[in-house]
Amino acid sequence: MIIDNLKNIDRILPQVNERMQQALKFLAGTDLQALSGKTEIDGRRIHVAVSEYATKAHDEKKAETHLKYIDIQMVVQGAERVYTHELTPELPIVEDKREEKDAIFYAVQESESHVLTGDRFAVYYPWEVHRPGCNVADEPQQVKKIVVKVLLD
Repeated sequence: MIIDNLKNIDRILPQVNERMQQALKFLAGTDLQALSGKTEIDGRRIHVAVSEYATKAHDEKKAETHLKYIDIQMVVQGAERVYTHELTPELPIVEDKREEKDAIFYAVQESESHVLTGDRFAVYYPWEVHRPGCNVADEPQQVKKIVVKVLLD
């Protein structure tokens, strides 16, 4: 997992592959506030989805992983908490949507969390369970979120 700020993109770029570079450069060079809907950067290899929703309580959200894509997530309006956990073989799967949505959902109580807001972004690899969209405090808040999907090599 990478959690960082857009201002540090130049430090990260030499450390990642070409697709990740393309995705991170897109985030750094785009007016994210104006972005909406879906955008293809490099066909289905790198694509972006923008969503707006209200955060929810931890127990109302699902913990997930993806097998085919790396997620780069960034909340550009509002703030959300994301809970994380290492993927281990003993984690119980509660829903398998790998064919339809490239997502597997787990029953897990995470031990770590971070907040996405402002220029902070997070990169989630397939071995990192993440539960996005959670309330930062006790109350929901409206967020606008950018998710860049980067196909694994």
